[in-house]
Amino acid sequence: MLPCHRMPRLLALHGFGGTFGALAPRDLARLAAPMGAKEIICLIAPNRHASGIPAWFSGDQSPAGRYNGWSLTEQRWAELAESTACATGRRPPPLVPEDLPPADPWADWSDEGFHESWRCLEEEWRRGNYDGLIGFSQGALMSVLFTQLLSKRRDTAGEAASPPKLLILCGGFAAPSPPACRGAWPPRERLKVPSFHLWGRDDPIVANLRSRELADLFHQPCFYEHQLVAPNDHKLGSHTFPWPDGDTEAFKALRSFMVTRPT
Repeated sequence: MLPCHRMPRLLALHGFGGTFGALAPRDLARLAAPMGAKEIICLIAPNRHASGIPAWFSGDQSPAGRYNGWSLTEQRWAELAESTACATGRRPPPLVPEDLPPADPWADWSDEGFHESWRCLEEEWRRGNYDGLIGFSQGALMSVLFTQLLSKRRDTAGEAASPPKLLILCGGFAAPSPPACRGAWPPRERLKVPSFHLWGRDDPIVANLRSRELADLFHQPCFYEHQLVAPNDHKLGSHTFPWPDGDTEAFKALRSFMVTRPT
């Protein structure tokens, strides 16, 4: 394990549209100390789809707001609303027509944006002296893909850059993934990089079973389920990264992971 004075420096990868849960990139600094990190730096995805929203891989997104990968159907929203109401006594607001995806929400993305994102992430990783990645939603998948592909490239082609030593992933998922990663993803063996997975109990954007599927790809993953609701947009349910004064137990678990994780 790292010596007690050696706190990790983390690079954060946001979700679709530049979101990092309920926290803007400028607010990530206040997460570092509570979770036992030295510093958290947020990298903004280099590519945009036609409406200007940043995304690590934008696939078939369009100016009309169409996006594949994670979305809701009206039936799924009704099911979630019922289960949420039973558990918490609070019912999410109903979907309005513009919220409904016009295509299969679990269709594959195209490769649009992936290679630009890879180059941007690799350049920042090489010069930033980071220890690990912290990813939210789409950024969680990008974090794992980067770690997996960089590790594979180092093993097969003598890549000099070291892959991340730890991953913190919130609201992540294993599929769909960019076609460029086929053959390397999903991994044939469980990933051995230390990982901590968080997900929201009532997440309508990425069902927690999808986050569990991602965690299952790792050897001895740590995980934590929170019950917070995104304060700036309740329609997102618990598709959010916890904040220190909202869930102190989550940050106790994160600090424990930082201290006890193997290296």
